Amino acid sequence: GSYRCYCAPGWIGSTCAKAIDYCISQPCNRNGTCINKINGFECRCLSPYTGDVCQYDIDECLIEPC
Repeated sequence: GSYRCYCAPGWIGSTCAKAIDYCISQPCNRNGTCINKINGFECRCLSPYTGDVCQYDIDECLIEPC
């Protein structure tokens, strides 16, 4: 007989044995670190950057007045 596996989130392959690497495309900008998660990824941004993919530059003068 034949069978078909329905993979849980984050897994692929004919037997669901391969984890999806959402970080393979290096989605985090400005040298942010990509953390692979079950349903996607998270970027850990270096200062002064923020955003889902480190796309925003924080204006430090707004946080700590010069």
